[in-house]
Amino acid sequence: MFRMTRWSMWSGVALLLLVSVPLGALLWLVNSDSALALATARVPRNIAGIELRIEGVRGSLARGLHVDLVRVDHELVTVTVTDVNATVRVLPLLWQSIRTADARLGNVDIALHPRRTPPTKRIPRFLPEFLTITATPARIDRLTIHPLEGAPVVFTDIVADAVLRPRTLQVIESHGRLGVFALEANGRMTAADPLRFDITARATATPRTGPRWVAAVEGRGDLNAMEVTGGLVEPFRADLRATTLRSFVPWSIEGRAAVRDLDLTRWGASQVFGPIVGELAVRFDRNGYRARGALVPTGLRAGAIDVDAQGKLVQGTLQLQRATLRHGASGANAEVTGAINFTSGGPTLALRANWSRLRWPLGAGTSTFTSNAGSATLDGVWPYAFSYQGDVRIVDLPAANTRASGALDHGELRIVRSTSEVLGGTLDAEGSLSWRPTIAWSFKGHARAIDPGRISAALPGTLSFDFATRGTTVKPSVEVTIRDLGGRLRGTSAQGGGTLRIADGGLAFERVELRAGGLRLFADGELQTQKRGLRFRLLADDLGVITPQGEGRVQLEGSVGGSKQNPILQLRGKGEGVRLFGVALQRVDVDVDMATDARARITARNVAMPGRKLDRVEFKIDGRATAHEFALDATGPELKLAARGNGDWRDDLWSTRWTRFDLDLAADAELGLTDAFALRIGPKLVNASRFCLRGRGDAERTGDGTLCVAGNLEAGRWNAALDIRRLPLASLLDKPNARATYDGIVDLNAEFGAVDDGPVLGKAHADLGQARLRWQRVGGKEDIIPLGSGVVTLEATPSGLNGELRISAGEAGTAEGQLRSTRLGTDWRDAALRANLRFDSNALALVHLYVPEIDRAAGRLRADLDVGGTLGAPIVNGAIRIENGELDLYQINLALRRVAAEARLVDNTLKFDASAAAGDGQLNASGSLLWRQRLPYGELRLAGRELRVVDVPEARIHASPDLVFKVDGRDLHASGTVTLPYAKIVPADLTGATLASTDERRLGEAPPDPTSSFRVTSNLKLALGDKVTLDTFGLSGKLTGSLTLQSAADGTSRGSGELGITEGKYVALGRRLDIDRGRLIFAGGLINDPGVDLRATKEFPDVKAGVNVRGTLRAPRMTFFAEPSLPQSQIVSLIIAGGTLEGARSGDVATSGRSALIAQGGALLAQQLGSKIGIEDVGIEQNLANETSLVLGKYLSSRLYVSYGISLAEAINTIKLRYTLNDRWTLKTESGKNASADIVYTVEKN
Repeated sequence: MFRMTRWSMWSGVALLLLVSVPLGALLWLVNSDSALALATARVPRNIAGIELRIEGVRGSLARGLHVDLVRVDHELVTVTVTDVNATVRVLPLLWQSIRTADARLGNVDIALHPRRTPPTKRIPRFLPEFLTITATPARIDRLTIHPLEGAPVVFTDIVADAVLRPRTLQVIESHGRLGVFALEANGRMTAADPLRFDITARATATPRTGPRWVAAVEGRGDLNAMEVTGGLVEPFRADLRATTLRSFVPWSIEGRAAVRDLDLTRWGASQVFGPIVGELAVRFDRNGYRARGALVPTGLRAGAIDVDAQGKLVQGTLQLQRATLRHGASGANAEVTGAINFTSGGPTLALRANWSRLRWPLGAGTSTFTSNAGSATLDGVWPYAFSYQGDVRIVDLPAANTRASGALDHGELRIVRSTSEVLGGTLDAEGSLSWRPTIAWSFKGHARAIDPGRISAALPGTLSFDFATRGTTVKPSVEVTIRDLGGRLRGTSAQGGGTLRIADGGLAFERVELRAGGLRLFADGELQTQKRGLRFRLLADDLGVITPQGEGRVQLEGSVGGSKQNPILQLRGKGEGVRLFGVALQRVDVDVDMATDARARITARNVAMPGRKLDRVEFKIDGRATAHEFALDATGPELKLAARGNGDWRDDLWSTRWTRFDLDLAADAELGLTDAFALRIGPKLVNASRFCLRGRGDAERTGDGTLCVAGNLEAGRWNAALDIRRLPLASLLDKPNARATYDGIVDLNAEFGAVDDGPVLGKAHADLGQARLRWQRVGGKEDIIPLGSGVVTLEATPSGLNGELRISAGEAGTAEGQLRSTRLGTDWRDAALRANLRFDSNALALVHLYVPEIDRAAGRLRADLDVGGTLGAPIVNGAIRIENGELDLYQINLALRRVAAEARLVDNTLKFDASAAAGDGQLNASGSLLWRQRLPYGELRLAGRELRVVDVPEARIHASPDLVFKVDGRDLHASGTVTLPYAKIVPADLTGATLASTDERRLGEAPPDPTSSFRVTSNLKLALGDKVTLDTFGLSGKLTGSLTLQSAADGTSRGSGELGITEGKYVALGRRLDIDRGRLIFAGGLINDPGVDLRATKEFPDVKAGVNVRGTLRAPRMTFFAEPSLPQSQIVSLIIAGGTLEGARSGDVATSGRSALIAQGGALLAQQLGSKIGIEDVGIEQNLANETSLVLGKYLSSRLYVSYGISLAEAINTIKLRYTLNDRWTLKTESGKNASADIVYTVEKN
């Protein structure tokens, strides 16, 4: 027993020593400063190739330690930690686990290095196998990571709970900051080569202004390829798809981002953009970032905007090297450069944008705002300073070159200063435009030297005025004020001013007055729902002052008063030569007095409207306002109307009951009302109950034809119905011309309607029966051209449009087509379109009915067309062919035969080839045209050989053109050569005719619109062949030479070159002279004023006399000469009356003067006689014996000349013949008082 006890005691002591010694050593190690220093000194400086450096160790593990520096150097990374403070829990050390409490690291610096040695197969570890380190929590004041490329990344205020094991680092929870972003993260890092990660992170930025930014991502993979999911959560969604992070050189992040619910109103923008959606391909690398793709602002209904942005992200600043936005449908393009600096106070901007072809709205339809080019800047923080410079066009007004500056705040744009150069003047303005919560504006400014003539040619002048405007979309209201208007308008002084208010559906005028240029306008008062009191007066010498489409003189004055229940209207006026909205009236008289007693007389004479002409229209009212009778009468060549009824006018509503409605149309269609119907008209209501017109009396051609109509417009909802049964086609369609009428029967049923701004819904069905065109020729013979029978249907449903066309005229032709359109939004122009049209007919025979210059046409027209695109921008594909065509233009006797053409349409491009024969010549044409923004671009070619383009007694011309026409939008440039191999021009005698005055204007003809016509320029060469002759205005002969013509867009034409005349005659002073030299010289001046160089002579028995003409065509200088020399007066006498040299030089002055006058007068009378009887040469001549004779002469050929002389003193007749052998030898014979024969050899000396 004793032994047993002793052994147990010693065993206990040994066990105690085994436990207490290590425990004591551990307690000494964790509590002793010297022990910690000793242990630190014993740590190896190199562990498996890792350099370890520890400096400035103080304290103990249990009470808290401090380390000035810990540095770990590895071939791939260097980690430097400074200012380390931590407390280590003692007990976990027993099971080889280090747990720290309140560990704090001042600065952690991690620098990555490129790999210099190949990786080993050894599995890497963070710690020895037996060790675990747990930090709960650990704080890091600043963590800096130096990547292999690019700027360092700095994290601050990091707090984390983490566990480091031999092969993993588990971050249970952590948070910190990266610049303005608050970060949260957790996950695991696994020791591998390369390192593997499975992490989740969230970043949040909350600027003082603007929305919060939140991004949440998950990463799985290694440093070589980590798959990243998640994305931006706030303020909009941008989900990452197929995104990969590669950390090794060259590092990159590449993938796609799906954008959803991007709402610009969160940054103060208007809600008009709506939510923005789209997808971008993104890439980040050492060179920066790039994002490409398409974004769709759903609120604009304008399709996608292509985006291409690239730049760099440097220390919290997003640099935009270039961001391009392009809208394909409109062609708008913008480029943005600059930087966005993300700070705690919100984004700081330094952006600049440049654009071209900008328009608003971007969708199809009329643009309210357009800018061909401009730039803008945004700088600073909210509110951003902005500036603008560029051209601005509002609707169809002329463009204004504008400079503006101000501030962009949340929901508001403040313009501090704006200057626009517009309409020849300047416009200075300031104000604001806001759009939150609703749109409102307020502007004021001054306009100087504004020329309204640049809007309408009828309003030339210069005006200056002050202006102010304000308004809002809440209970919509607009106010415009013009003050101190002055200047000149239409050549007279202009004055005026006033205020116009529009609010709550009413109008208010405050002393609105304008006096200028034949216009007197005055309005004062208001038109409200319950209150009325408006006086107005209008005097216009020309309605074109008020509207560009108007013409005529108008005088009108009146007043509106009373109440809604008992309205009062007084109106008196007249108009002359009025043309407005497509209706023309020669005269209209108005006299209306609607009060307790109602009386109205409105009469219009000679009324012309599309498709109809009326001689007289008269409307009358008699009775009381609440009970009156009315009559409407109209008479015209092809229409007669007589309507009667009674009405009641109260509560802003005119209620009528029509008891008679007799309508006589063309083709003996006489219709009458079957039953009375009601028609109500008010400011917001138009309602017509169903009524029918049916054939009446003995109208044989009308038969049982009927026409029924009904309609209603009220509270934004409208519907209309039309039902036609067996009406003659000629009663509905206007004649194509005076000698053609339509024949056939038509049935039509149509019902359509809409609610508010919704789509038009309904259907229509038309049947065409045995339609024909009757054409009466000049000789009285009637041609009948069958148009066929068929069906046309159209149906509009909520999903789209459906239509069909089927017409057959037997051998004359057929036509078939289908239409399918799918609605894609509220705008009908955006509806997708699919249609086709096929026809084959002899429709060319109808061309002469619609093109008066063509007198006859024949041939076959075929088409096979497919239409796509949208209703607003259709795209046509297919082909149109003309076969065996013939065209005759009798006025110039031009006959085109074997006309063949083919036009091929591919999308918005037209390519065509055509050929035809004109006489013995051949014509070929080809070209290609491309349409962009509804304007043509391309090239046309026209070539021909010996084309007989004119063949009438006055002119026979053959031409060989080789021309190129280049089309560039509204610009057309013609170039090439036109050769005239043969021409014989003998114009009719236009003596006594006069030209139209340059300031002549035709009433009813609108001036050409320069925005819808071509600006034509040309550079053409005209070359004359050797068979071009001219005989006009005393000048005859053969024309030679060439001329280069150049014309500018303003219509001026200039020429260079020379035209000459050979073998010619020139009539001067009544005498036909031989042309020795004749030239028209074009030296680059105006084509209608070339230089003139003409020399013409006449040989008498012993003298040669002539005339020299020099100068310009508009200002010629004429001089006379003679060989031998004579005074100018004697040369004139010699040319007019003939004679001899001796008679011209000698003789009694008085007697010779009288004789000369008598001879000259006789010569002039003889020349007039010769022109009447067709003899070229008639004159008075004297021989060497001063014997006077009347001589008649004519060239029987180019070499043989015959003259016959009758003596005025004796009964002696003389006949002479002259035959020219060549330039020197001439044979002459004479038979009369003396007979002779001469052979003449001519020698000329200069």
